[in-house]
Order: sequence, then C-alpha cells, then structure tokens
Amino acid sequence: MITSHDLTTLFSSTRREAQSLLPQLVRRLIFASCSDSELSHFEMPGGDDVRLHGWDGRLTNSGSHPFIPVGYSVWEMGVSSNPEAKANEDYAKRTQKPIGVTPTETTFVFVTPHVWAGRKTWADAKRAEGMWADVRVIDGSVLATWLERAPAVALWIADELGRPIHGLQSINRYWEQAVANRYVPSITPDLIIGARENAREKLIEFFQSPSGALNLAGETAEVAALFAAAVCKQYFTPEQQSRLLVLTDPDATEHLATLSQDHIVLLTDPALYPVVRSDALNHLHFMIPEKRGARTNTTTEAIDLGTLRRDAVAASLQQMGTPKEAADHIATESKGSLHALLWMIARPEYGALDWANGRAAAELSPLVLAGQW
Repeated sequence: MITSHDLTTLFSSTRREAQSLLPQLVRRLIFASCSDSELSHFEMPGGDDVRLHGWDGRLTNSGSHPFIPVGYSVWEMGVSSNPEAKANEDYAKRTQKPIGVTPTETTFVFVTPHVWAGRKTWADAKRAEGMWADVRVIDGSVLATWLERAPAVALWIADELGRPIHGLQSINRYWEQAVANRYVPSITPDLIIGARENAREKLIEFFQSPSGALNLAGETAEVAALFAAAVCKQYFTPEQQSRLLVLTDPDATEHLATLSQDHIVLLTDPALYPVVRSDALNHLHFMIPEKRGARTNTTTEAIDLGTLRRDAVAASLQQMGTPKEAADHIATESKGSLHALLWMIARPEYGALDWANGRAAAELSPLVLAGQW
C-alpha cells in the first residue's frame, strides 16, 4: 500500500509538519502492533511537543515484535536527507548524556523515513562498541514493511499523501466522505448518536470484549454504520484509531490477513461479513450494520440502535450553529429518525443519501414537511 518511495516523497517535502509527522507515524505503528498489556511504559511526543527537550521516545515492551525491541528502549528520529550524519549526531549526544537511562540496560533505536543502505553496517559497528545493550535502525524500507502489517496506519499515511486505498478507509476519512462531505462539515458525533446511550454503551462493551462480531440494527445499514463511526470517533484516541479500519469492498480483505493484533473493522455493508468471516481472522472484531428487521446473519449478537432523543438532537443542532427555532423544528419533525434528520439538514452542494434522490425523495418530502414521518 505504502512504499519506501512514498515515505521519501512525504518526508522530503517542504511541509513544515514533516518533522512532527514522523513521531506520530512511529507512535501509531507501535500502538497498532502492541497490545496495551505489552506496553507497560510509553512516551513518544508528537505534533508541537516534538520541540520538547529529551528523548523522542521511550518505552518498555514485553511482547515479541520484529520492529520493537523487548524490554526498555529509547528512540531518536530525524527526517534529514543524510540519515547517517543525523544518526551519528544523536548517538554521540545520547551516549555522552543518556538523560536518566542506563545505556548498558537499554536499546538505542534510530528512525529515519529515508532508505539508508548502510543502516545494518552502522548498527553493527555501534553495537560492537558495547555502550548500549543493543542498537537498531529503522529506515524507510523497514517502515514500509511495518506499514504492511498495520493497514490502519497505512491508510492514515495514504490520507497524508492524498492517495486513497481502494476498499479500505480510516475512520476519519470515512466520516469525512460519508458524513461531513454529504451533509454539513460541522456535523458532530453527538448529533448522529442522538443520546442513544444504551446502544452506545453496548457498543463500547463490545470493543472491550473478546466477541468477534456485533450486528447493529438501524433504520438502514447506512445509518447504522454512521452510528458506529460516531461512537468510534468519540471513544478512541487518535493513537487508538490505529486499530480501526473501515472496509467498503471485498477486494480489500487481503489486507486484513496481515493483522497480528486485535483490530476493530467496520463493514459498510452486511453482505461483506460472509466474505471476511474466517478462523484466520478470529482476532478481529467486526461491526456489521444492518437494516432493522432484515437480518441475514443470525450467528452473532445484535443490538437495536433505537431512536434519537428530540432534546439531544435540538441541542446538537444548536451547537452546530443552527438557530434555536429551526433546531427545535427539525428535532420535532424528524420524529427520532436519523434517516429523516439527515435528509432534512443535507445541503444540495454536499449531496445527500442515495435514498434521498429521485422517486424516494419525492415520496419522503411531503411526509417530512407535513410532520407525518
């Protein structure tokens, strides 16, 4: 999905955020690769925090992983086009002043997004000095291989590159395309959830359980998927979203086979579940949206999403900038239906649901306007 050339292109750009993007990439890869129980200690600032003094990253890992040392490790990173010079600088500085760590009990890791042909020779030479318990280098070629094992993170990088991957989406890209771009950009997860707290809590319980699949019954499969996405955006941190995927096409299921850690996968169509159901993927959690009363899969647990609460809808609309009178009117006339609510707030320039076009729209319009939904 993402090649070493792609990484070189991204980190060789003039983008000011390139330097802060590398720690975010590595941090997401680590979260996607290790369980919470394996990471007993983890510090890796990103964004504006990269300007802070100290190590770029420190962690203690108890799990076995090809790219993450077992035990205590410290990490230094650089986007310089001359990775060897940057590695030498960081190694010398940190060996002289290791800032609160015991080098002989610690693995030193240097990360560059560029391909470094001499990385193994450099690491072997530094390791032979005996100053650190171990010395490793992760370059662009290693990162590209690591990204193959972490498709949710690869999707995030693909978004940064402006290059979508067919059949797979990050939760944020799905939200952008399925919600913000089709209705109004200011739409919030609170509006989609509509105070359906019982359904929300049951979905969160599913995230925390060993269950392999959960059916979400809504007015349509589409709005059930939107509910799942809204809860995910609320509940998971950006790093935790490294274990979230949205599957929109069966051709992309091959990417799921590369996952070694637990991931949560939102299917946008219930017909996708028979395609992905496999003993080889039993460590994945699938959210299966469906139309209420049209369930085809009876082997998994199901929850009914219920209806929106009028007061919650009105409050969310006002937070989005809708005048109180209009918000109250929409909340009342939508009759607890997310289906109807989205139809009423859709702007022509952003498009609407497929069912809100043509004959369906002609049949629904008088019902909504007359308050007879």
